Amino acid sequence: MPTDEEKAAAEKATAEKAAADKLAAEEAAKKKVADEAAKKKAEDEKKTADEKWQKIYDMLPDDQKEIYDSHTHGLKSALEKERQNAKDLPAALKRLAEIDEAEAKRKEAQMTEQEKLQNQLNKISAEKEALAARLRETQLKSTVLRLAMKLLFKDPEDAYTMIKEKLGSIKEVSTETDSEVEGYLEVLSKSKPYLLGKEKGDGLGSPFSKTKTSTKTPATEKSKPLIKF
Repeated sequence: MPTDEEKAAAEKATAEKAAADKLAAEEAAKKKVADEAAKKKAEDEKKTADEKWQKIYDMLPDDQKEIYDSHTHGLKSALEKERQNAKDLPAALKRLAEIDEAEAKRKEAQMTEQEKLQNQLNKISAEKEALAARLRETQLKSTVLRLAMKLLFKDPEDAYTMIKEKLGSIKEVSTETDSEVEGYLEVLSKSKPYLLGKEKGDGLGSPFSKTKTSTKTPATEKSKPLIKF
């Protein structure tokens, strides 16, 4: 059961709403009266102007009336045509949409089962390609972050962002081996040593010399990525 305070609050809220509704109704009524007055004023002014012009027109000689009529007839016809076109436009647009929809349904109905199946396969292929691209990007990021942390990069996320921007389309990048990604990181570290907390030529050595264990000769060793930062 509501308390006295809750009842009072509810009554107050009801009274405030009623007052607001009354004020809104009064404002709407005032606006309606003002709009009607403005409309009537505009109509009266147009009527007065038309009457004045008609008096002037009636006083014109017949030859001048003919000249005036010949000049204004084309303008009046064009104006009336534009007004009619404006009225017909919504119906025309609706009809055009109906025609497009009917044409699409007709084409779909004419498609063979083989064509429908091919469309479905195309959609599946596109979804598969998009999924593969996301997987490649995830693999690249995972490899870059893991090796960047191993090589003591201050911010592995920054390293990944820079490498990704330089590589461009992930679709065209092979990320199956750590050595290729490590090559990207080495190029990046030489160009931007601050990512390792160093300055160029500080003589502190490179972490890459500690991680390389390959004994392959330059003739057989896989080429390093040709990217610049």
